[in-house]
Amino acid sequence: MAAAGERCSAPRHASGPGRFRPHVKIAADFFPRHHHHSGLRDRLKQPVDRVRQRPLQAAWRRRLERVLRRVRGLAQPQHQPLVIDDLTEWCAARGIETRTLSRAQGLVRRLPTALGATSHESFERRMNRSVEDRVLRCLPDARLAGPNGLLILSDGAFVAEAVYGRSHLEVEPAYVAAPARVVRKSGQYFSLLGKFSNAGNYYHWIHDGLLRLHGVDGMVPPDAKYLVPPLQSRFQMDSLRMLGLSEDQLVTFTGEEVWECEKLWFASLPPSGSEVPEAIGWLRERLSAAAGTPDAEPARRIYISRRRAAHARVVNEDELVPVLERHGYEIVELSGTSLVDQIRLFAQAASIVAPHGAGMTNMLFAGPRCSNLELLEPRWATNGHAYVFWTLAQTLGQSFAYVVAESVTNPENDERANLFVSPAVLDRALISLHASS
Repeated sequence: MAAAGERCSAPRHASGPGRFRPHVKIAADFFPRHHHHSGLRDRLKQPVDRVRQRPLQAAWRRRLERVLRRVRGLAQPQHQPLVIDDLTEWCAARGIETRTLSRAQGLVRRLPTALGATSHESFERRMNRSVEDRVLRCLPDARLAGPNGLLILSDGAFVAEAVYGRSHLEVEPAYVAAPARVVRKSGQYFSLLGKFSNAGNYYHWIHDGLLRLHGVDGMVPPDAKYLVPPLQSRFQMDSLRMLGLSEDQLVTFTGEEVWECEKLWFASLPPSGSEVPEAIGWLRERLSAAAGTPDAEPARRIYISRRRAAHARVVNEDELVPVLERHGYEIVELSGTSLVDQIRLFAQAASIVAPHGAGMTNMLFAGPRCSNLELLEPRWATNGHAYVFWTLAQTLGQSFAYVVAESVTNPENDERANLFVSPAVLDRALISLHASS
């Protein structure tokens, strides 16, 4: 039963090549993380192969194979849904105004300092970047689907840029499956939903989520509601309040229903590694002012421990503590620390050392003379993800160096290993870090 002011309607599919068959939902329930391209067909073939290898009776094996073949066939939509990579032409053709939040610009960076290792390609690829305009658009009758808020336009087309491109869109369950129950929402809404920020990760929430609010003051109507995922951590609500949003302005979107918004305000996503200085400066100033940071000269040296984290832990951290303390570092654990206290702590930081993790986001609140040393697990240093804190440090005018540690198998997570850092290597790195700062 729809609530007052809401209207339920049948699921809308894109016309022509975007049309789904309703039974696709069945396959999506069986295989919620797969999509309809060749990779899905290969994965759906694997259970059949495994069945053949088991010592089942012939009759039961044939029956199970028939069921699996049937499911494999259902998982392939007859037509590919419509996808729009960029909203510019679509909006121009319909007379929808595009408002600029920040201008396009080129970013030129220096390579980070590699202490004990040579520079990796993941840094070199991002030395020179072109950043497009960040814009704001008001989309009539747009729909949001799935937990990550996939954006579907009034003609049924999916918007790839809302989830960082087609490669991310095509693995979303809400893209593969037939749409869920549709509920009409009257009024105006601003989407703070995001593929990575929804999970409650500290870095992605601050970077991917809060930065979407940069420049929108005075553009979004004051009576608009802000769509947020189920807030899992205290820092999420605190950060929104510090940016001027009250709890009654927020509406939680779970993705269990498809929402059709009368008017949906959509701001371009801020991609990691392409930070615009004025946007980062705005976020730093707003949060720091709300936290009431001290005026004292930054002098504290801080090491962020991840000893209680599920991955990227330094397994021999106890061996490193004497080295760190000899260089004047205090060891802090941030789990359970409020956002305000983290901002106040790192506003006093002259140097930050940490294994790769969300805690390094707090360099945002340190001054331009802060020096940063990141401890990287080898695979993380080479798979293209190591750049995020280097680019943030460069945007803030801070120095950044890194050490590639040794990888240690993590029994809790096959994809994210732990680290071993030689005390001698760390000692040399800290000597070099302080000599250059």
